[in-house]
Amino acid sequence: MDYPLSWFVAHWFTIMISLLTFVLFQIIALHSYPDGIRKLGEREWMILQKLAYLVMIMVMLHLLSMGKIPKNWIAWIETRDIPLPPGSFPTMVVCLGALFLKVVDVIVHWDSLAFNQNKSDSGDSG
Repeated sequence: MDYPLSWFVAHWFTIMISLLTFVLFQIIALHSYPDGIRKLGEREWMILQKLAYLVMIMVMLHLLSMGKIPKNWIAWIETRDIPLPPGSFPTMVVCLGALFLKVVDVIVHWDSLAFNQNKSDSGDSG
């Protein structure tokens, strides 16, 4: 399928957010191993890992900007022509589920977004 330049110009937001999301996911993935903690330090590593929530929001923005979500989901629910739902459906459900769980976590444990300073404070005083 060939896409003319006008398609890329018309969908610049979708393309840019998808590229930025891909790059951020790659950076997070490269530093998710134990070497990443040693290279970045624990505090910077935790900040980088928490960027995953921003990336999930960006994935949802990308899916919404494509304009397929309501149309394809409703068509699948009404007709069930295809045995599986559109690919954006499970992606959106996983992102929304993870973000919902994080909101619940923040409500229950307000300090969960903060760096655990009690751990570093207890090491300095003892």
